[in-house]
Amino acid sequence: MSNNRWAACLLSLGLLGMPALAQVSLVTPPRLDSETVARQAQQLIQQGIQYARLQRYTEAEEFLQLAAQLAPDLAELYGVLGQIYLADSKVPQAILAVRKGIELTPNDPQMYLLLGQAHLASRSYLAAVDAFERRSRLDATNPQVYFDLGNAQYLATRQELALTNYEQAVTLRADFWEAINNIGLVRYELGESAQAISQWEKAVQINEKAAEPRLALGVALYTQGDREQGMKLALEALRIDKNYGNLDYLQEQLWGPKLRDATRQVLRIPQLQALLKAGA
Repeated sequence: MSNNRWAACLLSLGLLGMPALAQVSLVTPPRLDSETVARQAQQLIQQGIQYARLQRYTEAEEFLQLAAQLAPDLAELYGVLGQIYLADSKVPQAILAVRKGIELTPNDPQMYLLLGQAHLASRSYLAAVDAFERRSRLDATNPQVYFDLGNAQYLATRQELALTNYEQAVTLRADFWEAINNIGLVRYELGESAQAISQWEKAVQINEKAAEPRLALGVALYTQGDREQGMKLALEALRIDKNYGNLDYLQEQLWGPKLRDATRQVLRIPQLQALLKAGA
């Protein structure tokens, strides 16, 4: 499960209560005091965020660029600008913006999160690993940090290092079922089916409504010969979320080739096919 895909960073935009769109004067009078400059820059940032929430990214970027001209040393605007560039699929610009933010606030773990997400978007997985490792040194007690780093390591085909980071995430938060699930994903690709099944069983116990570990467990059991239980779990998972019946979606969730191949066979079961086609 890729709990932290780069597009998810836009959620932070929705957490900010912003006023309705309004015209903001872009004429800057001479010799403004620093407080007035900061206030006007914040207005521009807020306008940019509001446009971004409407997916009007060109206007959003223009407001943020104006804010940068007004207050070039305001680190937070580069983080917001980086997020908007990512949402607009302008990854190189996002990286440049976030790097500027890091220059201004080199000890802000959120900036390294954004940088890592931008590198993931460009499929520069080793660069993403480096960014997430820097973040982990700044926010060492946050389990999400190690989960994100594990995902980047996994995409960089560093499976053992991915396991180490997922396990660290679980050490810090015992009910982190997403990390437990991903330990199962790695174990299965390493040919350790029994260990993978054990992890997915734990994840299902923690969150009975999670489709992903339930389907993975069902596929693994079905492949091992327990077809009745395997099909039952797979049906339950797809009733929760039919997206998991799409192999491309599974790849996005970091399901490796071995597990996807096994899932492809299970999805051919007539009962599962009927469920997936129902309401389609």
